[in-house]
Amino acid sequence: LAADALNHKMDAAATACVVVGTVAIWVGGQAWAPADGVAAIVIGLLMIWVSARSIWEASSALLDEMPPSEVVERIRLLAADFPKVNGVEKVVGRKTGLFYLIDLHLEVPGNMSVNEAHLLGHDVKDGLMTELPEIGDIIVHIEPAEKSKKPA
Repeated sequence: LAADALNHKMDAAATACVVVGTVAIWVGGQAWAPADGVAAIVIGLLMIWVSARSIWEASSALLDEMPPSEVVERIRLLAADFPKVNGVEKVVGRKTGLFYLIDLHLEVPGNMSVNEAHLLGHDVKDGLMTELPEIGDIIVHIEPAEKSKKPA
């Protein structure tokens, strides 16, 4: 859909260049004949720009593009706000289709039971996925915090 929209924009821009060049020659006469060449150059530059943009977007998708820094920071802040989460060690993600797949490393008190940490991980995952619809899935890793900032 986005590619079709970009194609229609390119068609409209190219048509506008042709119309402007044609009208310039029609109104200005032979003195404005170079307008045709200028219009052709502008259309060529537009084609190069659209091609480069399409290649960049396709390459980013194929290379597992990281989520934007705003999304990563929002994940970090939201996860750190959960009770019993001491901090967020690492957030790593990649784009797959329309969604991001996230690996989230949470720091929890070292004396927290495995069961408690597991349930906390699910709570954080569910909360983040509700808050951020652009996330398709989150894998939560539990890391023991060096020094417990929050009690278990």
